[in-house]
Amino acid sequence: MKNLVKKNYKLMLIINLITKFFCILLPFIEKYISRNEYINSKSNKVGFIYSLKHFDPDKINNKNELSMTGTSVWAEFFYKFFNSRYKTQYLDFHSKNSNKCTFQIICGLSSWNFIKLSLMNLRSKKILIAVNSHPLYRNIRIMEECKHYKVKLTNECINPFVQLLAIMLADKIILAGNEYIKNTYIKYGVESNKIIPISGGILEDIYITKFEARPTNKVKIIYPTSYLGLRKGILRFLEIFELAYEKNSVPLEVLITGEFCPELNEKIKSFSRKYKECRIKNWMSHNELLAELQSSHIIVSCSIEEGQPHGVLEALSTGCLPFVTRSCGIDLDDKFIVKEWDVSENSRKLLDLISECTKDDNSKYTKIADDVRKSNDWNLVTKKIVNILY
Repeated sequence: MKNLVKKNYKLMLIINLITKFFCILLPFIEKYISRNEYINSKSNKVGFIYSLKHFDPDKINNKNELSMTGTSVWAEFFYKFFNSRYKTQYLDFHSKNSNKCTFQIICGLSSWNFIKLSLMNLRSKKILIAVNSHPLYRNIRIMEECKHYKVKLTNECINPFVQLLAIMLADKIILAGNEYIKNTYIKYGVESNKIIPISGGILEDIYITKFEARPTNKVKIIYPTSYLGLRKGILRFLEIFELAYEKNSVPLEVLITGEFCPELNEKIKSFSRKYKECRIKNWMSHNELLAELQSSHIIVSCSIEEGQPHGVLEALSTGCLPFVTRSCGIDLDDKFIVKEWDVSENSRKLLDLISECTKDDNSKYTKIADDVRKSNDWNLVTKKIVNILY
C-alpha cells in the first residue's frame, strides 16, 4: 500500500504539470478560436453551469431528497444570485447550444462543461465554484486512509485531470470553506490570490430557526452524511467512539445516516451490532433529518476531505455541539476539533462534550447556533461575491 501511495502521488504530480503546461499555451490557443468574440464590459450575460439533479428552478418549492447536499445549496444560491442581477442562461452537460453562446461571465459547478465553455469564451470572466479540497489532496488522503485501516482502495479516488484543468482555466475560484481548505490548493501550486474561501451560508427559509432545549438524562450523537466512505471519515469515528465508550457512564443514543460504501459495509454493520445504542439509516428525508438534528446534542463529522459540509452548518444552526475535523472548513475552538490520528485525545474530547451535555444549561447550544448564523449569513456571502465580479 505504501508503494501504491508513492506511485499515485508521483502520477498525480505529473498530471498537474501537464495541465499547467496546457494552460501556458492558452493565450496562443485563444487567437485561433474563431467563435471567441470579445465580450465588452457592458454585456450582462452569464452562463451558469451545473446539473439539474442538484437544483431545478422549476421545482423550487419541492424540496426533494437532493435539495440539501452542499452542491445543491450552492447551485440554488448562485442561480438566484445571478438571475436577480444578470441575463442568466442555465447550461448543463447536455446543452446543445453552449458552443454558440458568448458570455461576460462563466460560472461553473460542473468541471467538464466549465472547461468546454471556457475554451469558447477565453476573454470572459471565468469563475469556478469548488465544493471540495484540491483533487490531488483528496486522492492522497484517501490512499493514506486505506493504508492506515488496511482496507481496499475505494472508488472515492477520482481522475483529477478534468478538475485540474478547470482550476487552471478559472480566473477566480470561489471555494466553499476556510483558509485551511484554501491551503490544500496552494500546496499544489494554485496562486493564493486566485482563491476566495467563502462560508456556505445559513438558509433561514430551509434550516431550523426555532431552538428547542435538549434533555440532560441522555445524550444523542448524530453523524449525518450522504455516503459512509473513507472520505467521510466514518472509520475514524467508530475507532474514537469505541475507546470513549469504555469510559463513558452517560446513557447514549447514536444515529449514523448515509449510503454504505461497499468496502466498509461489514465494518459498519458489525459496529451497529456491537453497540445497541447505535442506529444506522441508509437514507432519511430532509424533514426527518431536521427533526433528528433538533433533538441531537452533538454533531460529528470526521471527514478527511471536504469543502464545507452544509449538513454540519445546518446542525450547528440548530444548536448541536460540533465534534468535527478541520477538513470541514469551519473555524471552531480546539475543543470541538477532531485531531489527526490521535484516538486517545479525540475520545477524551468526545467524553468532555458528552459530559457537558448532561449539565442543565442550554446557553451553550444557543450560543453555537447564534454564532454560526452570524458568521454564515448569506448577506455576507453575497457581498464577497459582488466584490469578485466587479
